[in-house]
Amino acid sequence: MFKNGESIEYARRALCAWCSIPNNKNATPKKEWQYKTDFRDLHNEFPELVDENGCGWFYCHVKSVAKFIKNNPDKVNKSVYDKVDLLGSKFDTAWRKKVIQFQVPLFSPQTKGAWLINFDSILADAKVQGPLKNNDIPLSENILQKIETVNHKEVPAEVNSPKLCRQYKKAYLM
Repeated sequence: MFKNGESIEYARRALCAWCSIPNNKNATPKKEWQYKTDFRDLHNEFPELVDENGCGWFYCHVKSVAKFIKNNPDKVNKSVYDKVDLLGSKFDTAWRKKVIQFQVPLFSPQTKGAWLINFDSILADAKVQGPLKNNDIPLSENILQKIETVNHKEVPAEVNSPKLCRQYKKAYLM
């Protein structure tokens, strides 16, 4: 987020794009001072993090995992399958509330809970930790083949790859 001297504001916009959730169809338009949760306006700047409809990377990933669970009850735990409808019906509301909470300034006097996670603390931690490092551990060809075999049989590409989720979004969103 901070490559090439990019600003904290650039990193904040990237987080907003990643967290984006589309507005409800019947939602009243937000006032200028209100926190928003639909960041489709950042699509041109961060096309890999938010699509033109306001579906952020995380939202798209959760929806595709839920769709996979619904379509593959034999490949998931029964208790997970039984609760997937709750994920579909309650996730949007809960995630919208969380995205609004992320935007509340660190020292806001209106904060109801202490020590809430927000964008300010995420960005501060990232600055302190410094640039991302490549900590890849080389795996033997034998292990890579085992992973590839398991991925193809057990985990569909749309769950492994959020980019594919974007391409086939209509098929995977509930």
